[in-house]
Amino acid sequence: MLCGATVALAVGCNSNQDDPGPSVAADSSALCPDHLASGADLGIQPVPLQLQDSYGKIFCKYTEIIAPNGDPIRLFAQREISNEQMLYARGVLGFYLEDVPGSRHGSDKSAIADKIAENGATLLLLKGHDCEFEIFEDEAPWREIDGQPLYEDEIAAPGSNWYVDNVFEGHRDATFEEILHLVHDNGIGIDVEWAPPGVAPEFQREIRQAQINALETNGLWAQDERVADWVAEIREEGSLTQEYLASVIDSYYGLWGAFDE
Repeated sequence: MLCGATVALAVGCNSNQDDPGPSVAADSSALCPDHLASGADLGIQPVPLQLQDSYGKIFCKYTEIIAPNGDPIRLFAQREISNEQMLYARGVLGFYLEDVPGSRHGSDKSAIADKIAENGATLLLLKGHDCEFEIFEDEAPWREIDGQPLYEDEIAAPGSNWYVDNVFEGHRDATFEEILHLVHDNGIGIDVEWAPPGVAPEFQREIRQAQINALETNGLWAQDERVADWVAEIREEGSLTQEYLASVIDSYYGLWGAFDE
């Protein structure tokens, strides 16, 4: 199973990893009062009361974007996530949902935002780094939790040392990638059986054709032998289009610019 995959679909890290490390420890709202106090005017709140017995056992703070239909797209964070990182993540999600006048598929993204909220999509901001912890889906409270994970060490908030110094080793900014997965899986829609319903099948067809062209036809993407096992795994999982689109976005915005290997 893939690291970084949606918690409900893939739990923990690759199955060939011998030592996944300790399980994710539970957090409580009482553990981040300073974050909540300083973030109150910025929309950072305690986990809602109705979610305290599930998400509140793992996360201690919360923010949201309200879709046009009035439903929330929720973001939860553990106490190790700074408020700046949380706001950056929310800002990137908002950026993806902004209308782009004159574009083929993005001139009105309200249906995509509504579908993301309708599908109950959540972003889970977790401490540490991807694959550091084993998440036991069949144990409480994880069995009541669903969402797209994004890890502390992968959120290079603007103004932070990781951002200013462009620290790639150990801190590659995966914010654009992981939040795009949330939008793609839950809003645009994926053409595989396990995916929740989306609202932009024509867009997904174009993404699929671009992915086939890049991987199979013209050899533009993921041709290095070092990623062969990864490609085989995401092909089997049905995640080729998600990872291809994320690669395009990361390249377009220069997020791999510091990678020199």
